Amino acid sequence: MSSLVGGVTGHHRLRTQCGICGKALLAGEHCKIDNAVDRLWITIGKRNLWQRAPMLQLDRETGLDIEIVREKAEAYGIRLLKLLPAELIHMVQEYSDSATFWRYIHVLSIARELSRLQSDAAPPVTSIPLCNILSWTRGDCAAVLSSNCPPVVRLTLDHRGIRKIERLSKSSYEPRRSDREAFVISPAICFQDVVAVLKFHVLRLELPASLLGFHIWDTPKPPGIEDCDFYGRVTPSMQFKTTNLRSVTGLTFFFSFSKLYAIHAHTHARPCATKTFDRLPVKRQESVVWIYLPMPRDEEITSIAMRLKVEGGGATTQKPFFMIRTKLAGDVYVGPCHLRQHRDIVLSQSSPELLIHNVADVGPATVFGTYPRKQHRDSLPPFNNRWPNMDPLLHLMFEHMYLSVAPLKDVTGIQVLEDENFECKGMIFDYSNGAQRALGDCRFGHYRVKTYCEAFMSRLEVNRTMHTAAMTGSARRWKGISSFGSPRNIRSLSATPLRAQQRHEGSGYLAALCFLGGYSSFVLINRYANAETLSSLPVYVSVLMIPKREIVIQLES
Repeated sequence: MSSLVGGVTGHHRLRTQCGICGKALLAGEHCKIDNAVDRLWITIGKRNLWQRAPMLQLDRETGLDIEIVREKAEAYGIRLLKLLPAELIHMVQEYSDSATFWRYIHVLSIARELSRLQSDAAPPVTSIPLCNILSWTRGDCAAVLSSNCPPVVRLTLDHRGIRKIERLSKSSYEPRRSDREAFVISPAICFQDVVAVLKFHVLRLELPASLLGFHIWDTPKPPGIEDCDFYGRVTPSMQFKTTNLRSVTGLTFFFSFSKLYAIHAHTHARPCATKTFDRLPVKRQESVVWIYLPMPRDEEITSIAMRLKVEGGGATTQKPFFMIRTKLAGDVYVGPCHLRQHRDIVLSQSSPELLIHNVADVGPATVFGTYPRKQHRDSLPPFNNRWPNMDPLLHLMFEHMYLSVAPLKDVTGIQVLEDENFECKGMIFDYSNGAQRALGDCRFGHYRVKTYCEAFMSRLEVNRTMHTAAMTGSARRWKGISSFGSPRNIRSLSATPLRAQQRHEGSGYLAALCFLGGYSSFVLINRYANAETLSSLPVYVSVLMIPKREIVIQLES
């Protein structure tokens, strides 16, 4: 590792030899090498891709040098870690990945990797036309060249730069993606005049001025651009993220100020969206809203459309409102409400396999697409716009609102997500046909889930005792009371009697206080309420999320 010792650039003694140049060292010694800083910078620097390359938000490799971990654990004050088997060490690392200790191990691992390479004092710099390279892997001192290479070039990228260069006879889509690697794959003719520069066993590219960049994918065998349906301006240099809609158990959309920044595909291997959330900048995490779309067994997305806000005479893709038609749940909505002037765009009406969106260095997604591309002569039947009876002034007061609606017919169970204060943050409704609908802020992995069965709906009259308890919050039986609007305008209490799946959790009511005007209410869990049942039953429940405020629930007949 490079450091300044007595004003001289040198390397500390990491083991019995320098981790970079390989020279044997005695205790307290350090060595000097003229190009140490240059070598280290080339090894880990961002310029290992090409000039003007985008920032790739890729995870680091999970592989650990267990020998280094055990050697340094005791010195770091965590002796028990060195006694664990490798499998448990990997689990500890997964749950504490951001800890300084693991960064330290990563630095030492890179130093060990460098020490295995040849330590030429002045290694030659090799420039090769990329089209002449048959294969190369990081760490190789030379590339394998050929004048008769297969027609397709694939670059594999990771958090340290270009990892591998391959030549393929053809490329066809296969459903596999990665969070640790990104891929550039194009015909060799697209890489004309591109030069590969090899130095210190690391390769980077030099692009001609006319070439701005490449399409970068999260899958090693992406679909062709011509085989996808895109809406938005696809540029020559763009990074794409793909979501395989046929292998997910759910989708979480991350919105901030009505703009989409990420989509997490829930699978049995990745059931929580925490890692996708952690990749967002810290400032963005403070304002992000999680919107969950369940995809239970036998569910299928048959059509996807976008409702775009019209600004300045044109529709903008920066604030997409997704209208998704599914086989079991019907029409589902994801994103910010556009109650005023808008334009509807159909992305797919043929059970798409992939949902695609672009990724920018700092901005939101502005290009959306689906795969495969199919021509349809029939127009898409209109979506069932089941909007709650909201006061139109609400949209003027709060621009960034996120709406979710669920019917109450044939509900067989409800999963209630609660935070550490036992406040209801979101709900998952289970239906008799196997469908599911999500309402509110459903952060799986962040909130605990309580499952209730045998749910049924009733309309309850608000008596004076319940009214007082709700307004003051003094009664212990009311949990998570948060008001919005004037308490004097309460007209009724709508409640769902629930019986807990676990006996020790007891039974209770999922309740909402509805206001005159129809746009404001409370979110409550009442465990002891008792009131007279009326004959008018609610048919729909809608949840309106407003950032920095509590969610708003409304029950409608």
